Amino acid sequence: MLTDMTVRQAKATGKTYTIADFDGLSHFVSAKGSKAWHFRYSWMGQRSRISLGSYLELSLREARKLRDETRSLVAKGTNPRYNRLCHHANAVAFTSVNTFQTHAGRYSDLFANIAQSIRACFAARATAALLKPLRSRTALTHWLFRSSLFIR
Repeated sequence: MLTDMTVRQAKATGKTYTIADFDGLSHFVSAKGSKAWHFRYSWMGQRSRISLGSYLELSLREARKLRDETRSLVAKGTNPRYNRLCHHANAVAFTSVNTFQTHAGRYSDLFANIAQSIRACFAARATAALLKPLRSRTALTHWLFRSSLFIR
């Protein structure tokens, strides 16, 4: 059984080695001195290993907690590697959807549609309001001539 002291004192020896804890957790020390937590498990009759994180990011207590969560996944019939890939894919999809550019685009599209409908409504009402006082044919032709000057 590992203690926090043995994990802290594990040094690089020029070769990679592991120090076993219990229930599949082990502390991996590389030849260069980096330290990581690994969990060994059996999946479909084959031995597999998954990294839980580095020693500086995870303490012994946190590594044991992650080991217990990963063991429960294996007990439920879920491959921890597949589960990690799914969570990573969901996180990437979530972050690609929740970007400022995406929301700004939706916002501008929404207000472009609103602005277009306001312009159309205003144009219809303004034309109706302007044509209402133009009862005679001469007034209508005079108004159309003046509006064509502004359109150009």
